[in-house]
Formats: sequence, C-alpha cells, structure tokens
Amino acid sequence: MSDIADRRFAECLGTGSIANAAQTKSESLVTPRGNSPAVDGPGRGRTILLVDDDRDQAEALQGALIDEGYNVRMAADGAAGLRAVQQSPPDMVLMDVNMPVLDGTSTARQIRREPIACHVPIIFVSACPDLLARIRDLAIEDMDFLQKPYPLDQLLFRMQRSFESTAAQKRLREAATTDELTGLGNLRVLRERLAMEESRLERYGIPTTIVVLDVDKLKVLNDEHGHATGSEALKEIADVLAAEVRVTDLAVRYGGDEFVVLLPHTSLVDGLAFADRVLSQIRTLRPSGATVTASLGVADRAEGAKASFASLLADADAAVYQAKHRGGNQVSVHGASPR
Repeated sequence: MSDIADRRFAECLGTGSIANAAQTKSESLVTPRGNSPAVDGPGRGRTILLVDDDRDQAEALQGALIDEGYNVRMAADGAAGLRAVQQSPPDMVLMDVNMPVLDGTSTARQIRREPIACHVPIIFVSACPDLLARIRDLAIEDMDFLQKPYPLDQLLFRMQRSFESTAAQKRLREAATTDELTGLGNLRVLRERLAMEESRLERYGIPTTIVVLDVDKLKVLNDEHGHATGSEALKEIADVLAAEVRVTDLAVRYGGDEFVVLLPHTSLVDGLAFADRVLSQIRTLRPSGATVTASLGVADRAEGAKASFASLLADADAAVYQAKHRGGNQVSVHGASPR
C-alpha cells in the first residue's frame, strides 16, 4: 500500500464518526476502484465482509484492503451483514460494534448459528470504550478485536494470524469429523449438525429432508470381487453424493454400507428428485468392472412441522428397509406407496 493511501486511511480512521446509515444504503457489493485486487498479494483474493455504518471509514478501509489483494464486500449495519453472510459466506468478517438495526455482538451470535458460516473468523474493529468487556461476554471461537484508531499494519497482522488459526482449527476438525475412506463427514459431524439444525428449525420451521442410502449386497460384492472393490464402490458412491449436495447440505458415511444426506430448506419433492439423481448415477458405476446398486429412503419434515430429527432419521431408515424388501435398487418414500 502506498504511503499516501496509508496516510489517508489513518486520517479517516482518526477523525471518522459513527453515523446512522439509511436502510436503502445498508447493503452493497463494492467493486475495486477500476482494478481488481492483486491475487498474489497478502490477501490472495480472499473475500472480506466489512460491516460498519461509518461510510467514510468503511471506504477508507475498503481501499486499503483492496490494495493488499482482498476482495471487499460492504454492509452498513448488522442486519445487512447477516444477510450477506447467509447469501454467500466471506472468508472473514470485519465488524463495528455500535450499529443501527442490529449491533455487532448480536450479529456475531447469529452468524455463529449459521452452519455455513459458524467458523468464519470475525474481527471487531470499534471505538467502543467498553469493547473488551463486550467481546469477553460473547465467548465465541474464531474471534479477535482491535480498538479504533489503529495502525493498518496491526489490522493486517491480526487478519493474517486469524486466517492461520482458523486454517489450523479446520484441519483438526476435519481429522476428527471426516470418514477416512470416503472423505465425507462421519457420525460425529452428523450429530453436531443435527443439533444445530434442530435449533434452527425450532425458530424458523423450515422444510427439511433426509435421505438414507444403503449399498445393496455389499458383502456379496466383497466376497465375489474382493474388499478393495467394495471400498472402491463406497468411495465412488461418496463422490456421487459430494457432487450432488449443495454447500448448505451435509453428506456423511453413517456406517459400513450406509450414508445419510441432510437437505435443509428442501421439500419432499425436491428431496425425492435428489435421491433419483443419485441412484441413476450409482447404477452407472463399475468399480473394477463390478455392478453396484443401492436402496434409498426419503423422509421429510414439512414447513412448520414438529417432528424431531431422530424420528425423521428413523423414518428415512424405515423407507430404506421398504426399498430393500422390494428388491433394492430403488428409492422409497416414507409412508408412500411403491413407486
């Protein structure tokens, strides 16, 4: 960053004041000032969401971060920032504390409830005199703070340190929550996600579908073609699931020959279409020349319904049993007639 730009940033940061932003200006995607960020700079093209109701300070920081190679999105209050995170999670959130509509600490709590953003690092940058006390009361992970005014170099250092810490924690989480054979999630991550989704569903009542997949006659496949072929079949099925799920979905290996897919914000009709696509692709797999089929069970929790995830998982499992009983290689919907 140039000395002139650095000086302008420091001057703005030292004299800027917190202003109430109009709702019509509360959310915007800010493009670099006629040029793209340098992807080989310290930012390496990472996306930063800057949430601050002081437009002058926000624009000064935006320019400084673009010069460092970051993409910058901006929101002028916590509510707009939360919507931006829900729509497309950034690599980091830089956020003020005192803002209209929804303050920074409340926004941070809600971000941590979002499955797709619960580990996005947050750095509070604020002139709030009791900043330390307010941050301490939050007690959330992947968080740091910096009191305004601050040197730009100090913020950049905190950001880099936060990225490194978040990456290290991600590696540890993945080691503990990833199935070694398939690379999908394991039973532990499913339990954690179900608990999180249960809380969200109690508040919002969104439709959710669960699909359970059981590989047909895996033992026979192992006996006739060898365990290496069976393992190859499981990995190829996992690849099919990984390619089909959205970023908000979760696919896990539930047991030896069983997989579970959690589809939030998904109706029964859409969940059934997902299961049909998956089965169609599985039928084309030929691990070491062998034929593979599967039985899939689908169960849903309609919008506003009160069924627990435990009962939903049991319903999907029962649907798999129905599919197996009818010969396998098909999709069965809980409570529905054979298709």
